[in-house]
Amino acid sequence: MRIKYIMVLFFAVLFAGCGKIKELYKIDTEKVATVIESDNNMGHLDFIKLGDGKIFVVFTEHNERSAESEILMCKSKSGIAGWSKPGVLVKSGWKCYNPVVCRLKDGLVIIVFNQSRRDDKKGSDIPIGIFLIESFDNGVTFTAPRMIPAGEKSSLNVSGGILEAENGDLFVGVSAASGDVASYVGALLSEDRGETWRRVDIFSGDSTDSFNLENPSIIETGEKDFLCLMQSRDSQGFIYESISKDGGHTWSLPFNTGMEGTFPGIVKTGSGSMFAVFQDMWPKGISIIWSYNNGVTWEDERPLKNAQGNCMYPIVKSFDDKIYIAFSQDIQKNKHGIRIIIRKNTLLKSPSGLSASVDHNKYVHLRWNATQGADYYAVYRDTSDSFDSLLTRKRFATVFKSSYIDESVKQGQDYFYSITQVIGRGKLIIGTGMESRPSKSVKVVAEKGSY
Repeated sequence: MRIKYIMVLFFAVLFAGCGKIKELYKIDTEKVATVIESDNNMGHLDFIKLGDGKIFVVFTEHNERSAESEILMCKSKSGIAGWSKPGVLVKSGWKCYNPVVCRLKDGLVIIVFNQSRRDDKKGSDIPIGIFLIESFDNGVTFTAPRMIPAGEKSSLNVSGGILEAENGDLFVGVSAASGDVASYVGALLSEDRGETWRRVDIFSGDSTDSFNLENPSIIETGEKDFLCLMQSRDSQGFIYESISKDGGHTWSLPFNTGMEGTFPGIVKTGSGSMFAVFQDMWPKGISIIWSYNNGVTWEDERPLKNAQGNCMYPIVKSFDDKIYIAFSQDIQKNKHGIRIIIRKNTLLKSPSGLSASVDHNKYVHLRWNATQGADYYAVYRDTSDSFDSLLTRKRFATVFKSSYIDESVKQGQDYFYSITQVIGRGKLIIGTGMESRPSKSVKVVAEKGSY
């Protein structure tokens, strides 16, 4: 059998892993912006990037002397620079709070939020329900609020954000710590772009376990695969995780991630890794953490923002291969604000110089340039130049040097090869470690014949 090879350019996303983060995945602050400063307390916030590139922030502002609160917005002039004065999106005479916002793939902007009214006789707020407004003109004007029926029968609080799944389904995280639903975590699901909604259970405090969870944040990790981070309400304040393998319809029992904090936010970056932020218990501020294996493990926790004043309600998004993190902060006594940080990513480089040759018309020899600091290399082989997604792509071999011999080729079959480098724990535990993007691929054509 004669074997020839053809170099083919191959682009792919980053595969999962963890490891020597300081050497391979460095996040540098690029820009910091103050969206607004106010004498009033800043509540929950969320933000999106509009079709024209401007950042659109929604938030609540609370005056302790008033029984009312509003949903407000600020819009940047360019990127995160030059902010408009706050504009009122919703003012109803009730308390409006917990706004979350999403810009769908077709451009529709949706905002979901809670409303409640003050009961002076009971001295408490009575939940009214969960409401939705929409904008069909890139956030310029919005429809009147309408109630989401799935959230009207219980004291559910909106949390985390709005997720638009790859199939178009919309998820809004909700939780309840008291009232008619005790220690409940779930999601509102819409399969028709927000027209109708139904409730999906993630965790119920009525079960036999003793968890007391709230504030879910949901992300899609792959086809029909979802992950939810949520916080514990007990004194330890750990963050828990639950997964779904059926499109977000049913969820696993939550397990402790080891992260200690509140208000978790999560995003999947353009390179395939996951990036979480949360309000840290100690030191006081916002901390960040990574996962390179779709939430199986979380690595390299570090503080993003330490503050004498409290930092609250962190939200993380990924736009244009950059990470945007927004949070509210007590700047000084009677002075509060919202800030956004942009951080850029520097990823581990792919191995270069991959080539193939033939030995005795039987074996494929692969060689590539050694990379400094690599603990091992992962070899990938497929029968087409369209490799599967990072969730389904499987390693063909693992080697500790910059060469490999494939002795299992079959006549009449075409093969594509690609190489990644892995550093970190991988040298001790195969299958872990931080992994680079795949290299340029090489195509080997195994022509018909006999050895």
